[in-house]
Amino acid sequence: MTNSPYQQFFHDVVAPMAVLDRELKFVDVSELYISVLGRSRDELLGQHIFDVFPDTTENEAILRDAWAEALNGKSSVLSHVHYPIPATDDEAGEAMEDRWWAVHSGPVRLDDAPHELLIIRVEDITERIRLENAREVVTTELQHRMLNLTTLIGVIARQSAHSHDDLETFVPAFLDRLTSLARSSQLLVNATWEGLDMHDLVADTMAVFNDGDKAKVNWNGPKVALSASAAQAIAMGLHELATNAAKYGALKNEDATVTIRWCIACDETLSFLWKEDAQSIGTAKSKSEAGAREGFGSKMLKQLLPLQINGRAEHGMVDGGMQYLLVAPLNQFGERREVS
Repeated sequence: MTNSPYQQFFHDVVAPMAVLDRELKFVDVSELYISVLGRSRDELLGQHIFDVFPDTTENEAILRDAWAEALNGKSSVLSHVHYPIPATDDEAGEAMEDRWWAVHSGPVRLDDAPHELLIIRVEDITERIRLENAREVVTTELQHRMLNLTTLIGVIARQSAHSHDDLETFVPAFLDRLTSLARSSQLLVNATWEGLDMHDLVADTMAVFNDGDKAKVNWNGPKVALSASAAQAIAMGLHELATNAAKYGALKNEDATVTIRWCIACDETLSFLWKEDAQSIGTAKSKSEAGAREGFGSKMLKQLLPLQINGRAEHGMVDGGMQYLLVAPLNQFGERREVS
């Protein structure tokens, strides 16, 4: 740009800005533009913008149209542009990193139109987009959890009703089970739990399905002090498995049972097994329903949960009953020790 009283202001302005000519070559750039885009001034000045930042997201036509309008005197804002750029920490210059941008474009009004220069201001909105995406996942998960909790409350009510002949004994038993369910569900929103024992977590979550000596769910395994993230992951997995079992499997069938086991191998991996016995699938209709256990819950069990603890998962019918196996390094769950 021609030297002017405003040039130093342009360089120092707290915004990533660049000036392009009619050929879309860099004429000037602000210091913050250099910093945000991870390139030096020498790499930019005189270079075509799409040579420096090759388009990989089919946005070139949209940007060219906006900049053509700017050269004709019309300002514009592209509020949401997904445009990866070369990774700043990749010496070979081959890796790309995802970025989302808001791109403001306008003419540099030095003389009458047509204008010879345009100015662009970019705003990196990547973190905002990631937060919005994360919020959407959390909202979907919350809706899913609410549906699951409704199902589990119905199962608890039915089981409690079978065991009590009058309202006076039914109500406190039912409320005790709801309290236990709420206590385990709290793990889903509380990120500060540390050192929670696996046995205590499973007991809190699954005890609501047992009534006196008639145990529909039994569990056993060594002492493992779970990390906060692992406790939340296991709690979510147990709620999902219990809901599926209540809809289609062992917790729907009064004569069927669920077995939960976990063990530590010599290579310091922990295996967590949920197994419903063969009686849980008693009719052709039930088998069809069990085969349809897909959707967000299935994705959570097969992908999200093992990803959270760097493990792997297997989920399906084994010997006539539904089985879920989760395997990960012990240190991803927590540590093996006595919990006070």
